[in-house]
Amino acid sequence: MLRLAAIAGVVALPLIGVFCALSWVKRPSLPRVQLPPFALHLESDTPGSVVDARFKLTNVGGSPLDFTVTTSCGCTTVKPQSGVIAPGEAQEVELGVRIPDAFGGQRAVTVAIQSNDPLNPFARYLIQTECPAPFAVAPQAVHFGNVREGDRPKVQIVVKPTAGARGRLPETWSLSGSGFDVEEEHCSATELRIGAAPAASLGRGYYHAVVNFRARDGHTMPVVLDATICGGLSTAPAYLRLQNIRDAEIGRAS
Repeated sequence: MLRLAAIAGVVALPLIGVFCALSWVKRPSLPRVQLPPFALHLESDTPGSVVDARFKLTNVGGSPLDFTVTTSCGCTTVKPQSGVIAPGEAQEVELGVRIPDAFGGQRAVTVAIQSNDPLNPFARYLIQTECPAPFAVAPQAVHFGNVREGDRPKVQIVVKPTAGARGRLPETWSLSGSGFDVEEEHCSATELRIGAAPAASLGRGYYHAVVNFRARDGHTMPVVLDATICGGLSTAPAYLRLQNIRDAEIGRAS
């Protein structure tokens, strides 16, 4: 009996090995995607321009890899958007990302990569885009509020180049609108100062104008000016809420 069991064991072991080998042959290795560890920061000093970026998808598995690339913003293009990568091969993906349309604008774009890799079927990457201005303006808006008729409060607008090789002062500046006197008070290689005040002899009413600082490429950075000319003593806000123990009343400030 012991001899029969031994013979059976000797016969069974090779059969088990053959079965495992056949199972391994019939079961192909899976597709495996190799993704680059990227987080991109793209910038251009030309508003609305398109900046290109590239990355590679590699199939390190033993079966064809199906992939799809999508983005979170219509401001991007992807080539190719989908495809199949053979084992051991790579595919370069090209992105075209549109920079924000105004100086100082920023935008975040998400790139999503889906594949038939069972261990890593989905990956997401972030692209930060920026349009840095060649100069900085402060303040970026001037709201004079309520101004008594005949008064002329004055504000100084200061323009300086931003840091780095791209920094420079605006080529020109101009005023659009009426109701304000604007004049250049100082200009050097590192600073431009513009004085702005409501114009003399303005009648009562609301006035609005824009100072446009124009960069070398023609794009502008606007600074809004507005004021309301009132008669007599004026306050802001024009209404105050008065409250005592019994009730609350609204009284007009005078």
